[in-house]
Amino acid sequence: MRYASAFYVSGWLVTVLAGAMLIPASFALYFEDNDSAIAFVFLSGLTAFVGGSFVLALRGATRLASTRENILLVAIAWLALPVFAALPFIATQSTVSFSSAYFEAVSGLTTTGATVLGPIETLPESVLIWRALLQWLGGLGAIIMTISILSGLGRGQDEAHGPLPGSGRFASSTDTFAFTAQTVTYIYGTVTLLGLAGIWLSGISFFNAMCLSLSAISTGGFTCSEGGTQNLHSPLAELIIAFLMIYGAINFLLHWAVLRGRPLTYVRDPEPSYLLLTIFGVAVVLFFATGGNASADRAVSNFGFAVFNAASLLTTTGFWVGDLTVLYELPLIILILGALIGGCSVSTAGGVRVMRILLLIRQSLGELSRLAHPHGVVGIHYGRWAVSDQMMFGVWGVFVSFLLALACLSIIFAGSGLRLEHALLGAISLLSNIGPLYGLAGEDALAFSEFSPALKYVMCFGMILGRLEVMIILSLFSLMYWRD
Repeated sequence: MRYASAFYVSGWLVTVLAGAMLIPASFALYFEDNDSAIAFVFLSGLTAFVGGSFVLALRGATRLASTRENILLVAIAWLALPVFAALPFIATQSTVSFSSAYFEAVSGLTTTGATVLGPIETLPESVLIWRALLQWLGGLGAIIMTISILSGLGRGQDEAHGPLPGSGRFASSTDTFAFTAQTVTYIYGTVTLLGLAGIWLSGISFFNAMCLSLSAISTGGFTCSEGGTQNLHSPLAELIIAFLMIYGAINFLLHWAVLRGRPLTYVRDPEPSYLLLTIFGVAVVLFFATGGNASADRAVSNFGFAVFNAASLLTTTGFWVGDLTVLYELPLIILILGALIGGCSVSTAGGVRVMRILLLIRQSLGELSRLAHPHGVVGIHYGRWAVSDQMMFGVWGVFVSFLLALACLSIIFAGSGLRLEHALLGAISLLSNIGPLYGLAGEDALAFSEFSPALKYVMCFGMILGRLEVMIILSLFSLMYWRD
């Protein structure tokens, strides 16, 4: 059967989602919310039945998968999984609209953090932990799927980051996928648990600490209380959350290399350094926007808030601390550029990614050099690696596709009645997977929950486009993709 491997792995993903539903069911029992517990347990069984049916029916599909199968798998995962993930929102009466439930599920799985539910205090604890868990699973899935796509392209190693997990060790794509999932989950899960313990020990309740750690490592943005991170009042908790956001936004191939005994990988690869440098630069801008001439104690506090907010913006998380009026008053271009750049490649962060922006800048400088020296040979390097023309074509393809998608979404939003600046901010927040950014548009902007059902589905498509980096989804609409 064609595409059997893609549907087989998709069945396992649905089954994992079913198992995850038992976690909020446990919280519902703890908080004596029996109705929610019954709903989650029932939906867990239903979802497990569907996923298990695919696994059993296609259990022999372990042959080597083609590139198109890997791409189809990624598309299925982010289009179909939210259907099952949305059901608990309806079953717990958090919303009666499937479009809103699907929007919330897509927002979680794509680590966007945009919400149409609320107020948060009225939602059951099981639903709040389910939203945070969806982000955590979505961030984990994004990393695994990206590595799977690279493997499906026939590359045993990434051009700039070395061998991929499991490359060359297994004959079938299913075994390679399983090894990749285990490796990434080990790193991702361990750091999450350490972050949870640290936030809890800093004085935050276990429930909020769990929600924040799940959201921070996935650079998601969902919180479990109104005001979110603004109500922490714990510098240590803010420091740990900032670390989790940055760790999640760094290339997990680098984390993998460090785990294998190569700690200098962080230094040799320029992407993390440029991410931290950009965060510092944005933090300086935010600091002086708050009034850098404040008293010494106040200045230290303001700079801490500025670093946290800059890290949240560049990692496309959307957690904010301190005086938000400063963010409201910032020029819109600063927020847009920060969200547009995003985090590192092969991470949970959104945006165009630091590596691509860096390569585009270096190629532009190279072209300027050609004008002065027409016969000179100007190469492009990324760290110690020479960048091929094929890789640069791919970088330009993703960048141009991102801008086209941004333009289309902005036009659709503007056509629905939004002011142009609100439409642009809404589009960039969805494509860069930083939903809370839209909240900085001001109180006069239309909330996501006020959009029509049709427009919510359009926004869901925009979030998925951003998570899958546009070109993967667009390739599905190409006749070349389906042609033998």
